[in-house]
Amino acid sequence: MEPKPTGITLPMWAKVSMVLVTIVLLALGTIYLMGISERGRWERYAAKLRDAGEPLTFEEIEARRADLPDERNSALVIEAAFEKFPPDPDSSSYLRSLRDVLLPEDYLEGVPQYVIDDARVFIEKHRPLLNALRPVMDMPIGRLSVAVAKKPFDMPMTSFRRVYTVSSLVRLDAILRLLEGDAGEAVDATVLQLHIAGSLNEYPNLIGHLGEIGYDRLGLDTTQDLLRAGEVVEGNLLRLRDAIAARRRENPMRWSVWSQRATAVADFNLIAAGELKIEDVFGPDTSSAPPFMLRLEFFIRRNQILSVEMLTRLADAGEDLAAVYETASQLDVELSQRGGTYYLAKMLVMMPSLRNVVDQQMELEATRECTLAAIAAERHRLAMGRWPATLDELVPAYLGQVPIDPFAERQPLKLAVNDQGIVIYSIGDDSIDDGGEVVAAGDYPFAPDLGFRLLDPEHRGVVITDEPRPEEGD
Repeated sequence: MEPKPTGITLPMWAKVSMVLVTIVLLALGTIYLMGISERGRWERYAAKLRDAGEPLTFEEIEARRADLPDERNSALVIEAAFEKFPPDPDSSSYLRSLRDVLLPEDYLEGVPQYVIDDARVFIEKHRPLLNALRPVMDMPIGRLSVAVAKKPFDMPMTSFRRVYTVSSLVRLDAILRLLEGDAGEAVDATVLQLHIAGSLNEYPNLIGHLGEIGYDRLGLDTTQDLLRAGEVVEGNLLRLRDAIAARRRENPMRWSVWSQRATAVADFNLIAAGELKIEDVFGPDTSSAPPFMLRLEFFIRRNQILSVEMLTRLADAGEDLAAVYETASQLDVELSQRGGTYYLAKMLVMMPSLRNVVDQQMELEATRECTLAAIAAERHRLAMGRWPATLDELVPAYLGQVPIDPFAERQPLKLAVNDQGIVIYSIGDDSIDDGGEVVAAGDYPFAPDLGFRLLDPEHRGVVITDEPRPEEGD
């Protein structure tokens, strides 16, 4: 007689279900352990960076900023002036629209009188604000207050926007002074512009650094306008030289790269903790990698480590801007070769944006060196009655050395002669020498080369036209 079976016999579907549940639990356990492993690897890497003195958060970056007494802090003067004499709400848009009309591309030729009249009314309305900014002329740098937020993109930019408004306002005032033939006051306004740019010194934000580059460029543009419109006496040329030279800084990219790295650290930590949605940072399109995988801590931490490693390499490129540019180019290539699971790193490191910042910084450095060499050439012309034949002729009386072109593999800037004067130029980011073509041709928005065009005295001046004011609605 056969023994009776004991226990319960499970149907096939139940057995299959148990196997599937076991597989899922094992997979989830493995994913969890992988996440813990990557989190540990990230924490060890972060500790190593901190031991080396690297700032990984905005608070740590703030702690690296040097102390600046209030009486020397231009940012405090700007903030107080803005609060006491707030500009019109629509002043920023007005300044943008007016600039293209008041400053045509062709060297200040053909400025309508009605535009000048309107600009004077606007400036006089804001004269109390401009007067309140005058102390900044004796304050070449500043420290805007930075409100650190848990989520980096929540950091307010109120102070930064104020700097944009006052810088544009001072630029307009400088041009009006120039049109009135008051070169001394125009130089004052130009120096003030450069010091306003200095109020963003060491601002730990990528946008802030781009703004600082833009405001420095405004000061260089005004310097070029001064020498297009007429002659500037030796003393004022020296003032411009000193103010422009003071804007040279060691490793100007450092604070931007640190801030981008701090953003990567904070955002990845928040995403891993579930306190920040991927869509809130990158937008809803995450089709480059499976959405489920993107939300696993294992992949989040892998992306975080790669992002911080790359940004640290960029920060470690040193004070040589050419080395920073080369490193950014290398990282751009390396990141593009990564697979879809590194989508987050590709989006958050934003190498195209960083490359754009590096490109703009290089252009600023090249333009600044061209401007300093141009001031030296103008001083030479005033003393000798002629332009220098070469930049070497300016050394050592007017230049310590011939400036280096950052786009030309450490080759010097170039000087070209044309039918209206000379051009001191850099070959620009295309690395092609176009013979000093620093004015864009036709509808092409960018000139082939970067540089400073010095006109012979007989070609200088401003043409003011009696062009009628457009009818309302034109």
